[in-house]
Amino acid sequence: MALGELLENAVKHNTGANPQVTVSARDDGEWIEIAVIDDGPGIDEMEQRTVTAGDETALEHGSGLGLWLVNWIVTRYGGSFQIAPRDDDAGTTATVRLPAIDGSQSIASAERGPTVLFR
Repeated sequence: MALGELLENAVKHNTGANPQVTVSARDDGEWIEIAVIDDGPGIDEMEQRTVTAGDETALEHGSGLGLWLVNWIVTRYGGSFQIAPRDDDAGTTATVRLPAIDGSQSIASAERGPTVLFR
C-alpha cells in the first residue's frame, strides 16, 4: 500500500506530458531499500520537513494524507521513510527502508506497535 501511494503520487502530481517514474530495490541482507524516483515538480520543502520530522504545527503542516500514510506504514514495520529532491533538482526521490526478514519469518512477526507522530 505504501509503495502504491508513492507511485500514484509520482504520476498524479507530475504536470509533464509523459511522467517518468523509476523504482529500484536493494537488499543488503539486513535492510531492504526501495527508491521511487520521479521527474515531477518536486515536493514542497515544508511538506518534506513535516513528514520527515513527524510533527505538524499551525504554520507547518502537510497538504494531504498520502505521505503520512507511507510514513505510518513503513515505521509500523520498523522502517524509515525519506523524501529528498533528486540530485539534479528535476523531481523527487522517496526512499523506503525496511528490515529484511528471512524465509522462516512471517511479515506479521516483523510488525511493531504504532508509531506516535503527534505528541
